[in-house]
Amino acid sequence: MERQRVSQNRAPQSGLVISGLGVISALGTSKDAFFDFLRQTAADTSLTEEQNKEPGDLITTLGIQEPRLKISRYMDPVSKNAIVAFNQVLSDAGIESEWILNDPYNYAIVFGTGRGPHTTRNMLYESFERKAGRMVSGTLFSHCGYNMAAAMTAIGYGIRGPNLTFSGTADIGVCLLRRAARLLRSHRVHTVFVGFSELKTSTQPEENGLLKELAYILCLEHEERAIQRRANGLIEFEEIVWDETNGVLSVEPGGMYAIERRPENGSDFLERLKQAKKLDFHVTENLIEEGYLPLIKLGILANAFNSHEPYSSFLLPTRTKNGISVMTLRREEMENG
Repeated sequence: MERQRVSQNRAPQSGLVISGLGVISALGTSKDAFFDFLRQTAADTSLTEEQNKEPGDLITTLGIQEPRLKISRYMDPVSKNAIVAFNQVLSDAGIESEWILNDPYNYAIVFGTGRGPHTTRNMLYESFERKAGRMVSGTLFSHCGYNMAAAMTAIGYGIRGPNLTFSGTADIGVCLLRRAARLLRSHRVHTVFVGFSELKTSTQPEENGLLKELAYILCLEHEERAIQRRANGLIEFEEIVWDETNGVLSVEPGGMYAIERRPENGSDFLERLKQAKKLDFHVTENLIEEGYLPLIKLGILANAFNSHEPYSSFLLPTRTKNGISVMTLRREEMENG
């Protein structure tokens, strides 16, 4: 997001909304099942043996038709999963794929990655060694880049706006959201799809199977664009970067907070913080790479709105290397007549 610093304790309106979310994991393609699993208060967040299979073949395991592109003979699993998650976010946001084809330069993709298509990279290394370095597979070589998940998704849906991939920062979730918001505020595009696609193999540290394979995408767009296309379930979104010279923040980074009553016009940011109530939403954080937690928690909070939780706004404070980011979600009441 374009960072907005608190100067006179006022939080400016962002004019941005979250309009949809897509996810594919060992739990399937249901965002409700995904968030319910993460919010379990019990410690039994275990998967069945079927769900906890070796990663790389999630689409087949879930019985989903494999995405295919005419220009590609092969796709890495992270690219396939990203395309499936993208299809889910389009459905959730109510965006028709034909709209993208008719207006390709007004849509953008901002993805994060830690390892990229390392499954393909490993296959290329094995092929190179097997052939004693005399040649490599051009097909595999062309799919080894860190940006392949975003690139193949853009190709698959005809997106010709900015296509950005970020890798390897501790604050990657916040960085992705800031860059997406910056693109929107520059009016280069009216819609940005922001998220990630990751896959872990058994050669990496063992963790619960849920995040061995996961693709997750949010749809951010201009409020006026969302109203124009009569989108439903919109959630206003903004970020405040807390300037610690203003005093100690009254909410703890890492927690999730709610305000039960929508503040009256003119309520300042500090007053809103005083009304905040810490939620008992439990997130099994060892299942999520730390850098992506803000993206996941935003989804949990947005999903809580759509589950008719009795709140008017949510706060998500996150400590970053540059201070504390406070992301705010507010229920957006719109007439779509």
